[in-house]
Amino acid sequence: RNEQLVVVELSGIINSDFLTKCQGTCKILDIDSEQPMMQVGRYVFAGEYDDALGTCVLFEEGQSSGEY
Repeated sequence: RNEQLVVVELSGIINSDFLTKCQGTCKILDIDSEQPMMQVGRYVFAGEYDDALGTCVLFEEGQSSGEY
């Protein structure tokens, strides 16, 4: 199974409190098109694919074991 991570940068009029209330739920529409869309609550964003320059580092929150 091939898996890809996609980093999404939202810009426009959107409140960070609204995103917190949505708890990460979103719909991706036309993902294979040149202009995919993402719906978050009542907001719809039209996008485009662009290769990252450099390295993208993604972090995931988790329980701390207290050890490093």
